[in-house]
Amino acid sequence: MRAHALHLLGDHPAELEAARALRRRFPERQVELVFEARALAALGRHAALDSLLAAARALPPTTY
Repeated sequence: MRAHALHLLGDHPAELEAARALRRRFPERQVELVFEARALAALGRHAALDSLLAAARALPPTTY
């Protein structure tokens, strides 16, 4: 997974771009939200992280 590799490399801006590309491709899946949340946290973008978590609560709990 590209986003995970970029996270491990510490390239968080590129990680965020990759995570958002995954969310555009698979908007119904929660796992992509995890990648984006991790990138936002690493970048210290707390307001954006809070917004993302609020959006995640709207997904059904059975969504992967």
